[in-house]
Amino acid sequence: MLKIEEIEYLGWEAYRLENKYLSIVILPKVGGRIISFSNKEDEILYTAPNLQGMTLDLLEIDNIKEYREKIKYIALGGYKTWLSPQSNWDWPPYLDLELGSYKCTYHHSEDKIKVNLISPICRESKMQLTRTIVLERDSYSLKIGQGMKNCSLENKECGLWDVTQIADNGQVILPISSFKKIKNLIDTDGTEGIKVLEVNEELYAIINCFGDKMFKIGTDFSAGWVLAIIDKGDKRLGYLKRFPIFEGANFGHGCAVEIFDISNFNYFEIEVHGPLSELLPEEEYGFVEEWELYSWDNQMTIKDIIKKLIY
Repeated sequence: MLKIEEIEYLGWEAYRLENKYLSIVILPKVGGRIISFSNKEDEILYTAPNLQGMTLDLLEIDNIKEYREKIKYIALGGYKTWLSPQSNWDWPPYLDLELGSYKCTYHHSEDKIKVNLISPICRESKMQLTRTIVLERDSYSLKIGQGMKNCSLENKECGLWDVTQIADNGQVILPISSFKKIKNLIDTDGTEGIKVLEVNEELYAIINCFGDKMFKIGTDFSAGWVLAIIDKGDKRLGYLKRFPIFEGANFGHGCAVEIFDISNFNYFEIEVHGPLSELLPEEEYGFVEEWELYSWDNQMTIKDIIKKLIY
């Protein structure tokens, strides 16, 4: 089974992609984001319950920068792409890229569905984002190509910054080279309570994201994957994100991977950075990541899960 259909999802116009194992929901008119990723039984992504169905007609706003700087961050949920470093735009994110209406086309063959999303050109940064989502008929994984294009008349230096909001409380398993390489990225200490596990002579940080305090940590080390584990009743759900290892690269915040937990919302974030890239006018850059979703018995230990997935 392999299909794509236009649906209404929580009040939004959406596309749903499905094969035998996975279901994905995309919102082209709300930043081209993936708002749902599930095994048809358990949802992995967060959606803000008080913002369901919300859209903004950004084309009606003349001074988009002034408007952006006056409003609060609209945390709708799901997965989207920002541009690093954040110092280029402060807060909240560029609205044309975050909440704008993306052009959406797709191709459905016998073996796969390919969805192409193209953002409006950001009126502030003059950058454009692209997203290519591929679901194959018999695959347990989803492939996502994310890209950026410099639509200005001058060189731009920035990096792709993948932000994925995971529903509920959970734990993140992050490969590290050393505990000392984990950095606090905001004032609160997120390294308290992190446990380090050694498996086959490799080190892994176990980061509790239980919503009891806000923190953000990161590391410049990358093994090309990060894993979120969410306990639901008698099951342990696993969300595995695989991505390229950018050897020797510089990143917008000095980190290849960042983990953010917040205390007043029911989600935590996994954030993967692409390298800072200097783009000439009309030049593009992108990379592909892969998502996998697992379900285990709740007696499965983290050590056993790492061995099963990685070794």
